[in-house]
Amino acid sequence: MRVREIDGRSHNAFLEHLLAYVADIAATSMGDPMDTWEGLQIARRRALMSELREAGRTDKLLELADEMIASLESEKRALQQEVETLRADLRASRGREDAWRKAYEVVQRGGAPSVDDQEFVPIEDVAAAVKQAGEQFGAQILFQLNSQSDVEANPFEDAESVWAALEWLGTTYYRARTGEASIANFDLSLRERCGWTYHSHQSAITMKKYKRWYTTRVDGATWWLHEHIGSGSGKDARHTIRIGFDWDKERQRVLIGYIGQHQQTDAT
Repeated sequence: MRVREIDGRSHNAFLEHLLAYVADIAATSMGDPMDTWEGLQIARRRALMSELREAGRTDKLLELADEMIASLESEKRALQQEVETLRADLRASRGREDAWRKAYEVVQRGGAPSVDDQEFVPIEDVAAAVKQAGEQFGAQILFQLNSQSDVEANPFEDAESVWAALEWLGTTYYRARTGEASIANFDLSLRERCGWTYHSHQSAITMKKYKRWYTTRVDGATWWLHEHIGSGSGKDARHTIRIGFDWDKERQRVLIGYIGQHQQTDAT
């Protein structure tokens, strides 16, 4: 295969170039990956790079590499836009799901709800999720965040899942703790609700060593946060979050004392 030069003004030259292009790729195609125009372009560029490298044409090789990088960056931007669109769709879907769940709960209590999708605004960030949960579940959840918490500037991107997790604490978890409902597996229940995980206890040694991360103050007293829920396992705060809490049996409420990335351990 040789590198072909094409005069863009010549129709015949273009046809010749295109046919040669397809013929060259077809000769080395392995199937499905080459069945798209994008696949043909990638294969053609790789073939050209191989030929230029063998010919020692470093200057042309660099030009072609720059073109490939620019193309990949364009594809990356397009994918990022698609991801943002999908996230917006997911937030809207969860909003509708929440609306119907609340309507069902009202019906179960003998009421007659009126559901209007436009009444439910997507949760934009962690702070908004906490605010909404505080307003809606004031009788079930007490937010008493310690000094290690990060809410207002928390960069965690999936704020809708934070709201879903807090709603789970204020409904499913709360009802199980008060005896209104029976939940055999909190972790499975939470995973089904929003994909998060639940842990019923923390390491006693770690909690004592990093006390300020695992305690909060309530009415002047120190309260240990034995349980936690969360999402993500990496060190990127955009994709990792933890909510440390405990069940206040005397006051029958969920006490949330920490919201942030990972709570401190020897590993972190």
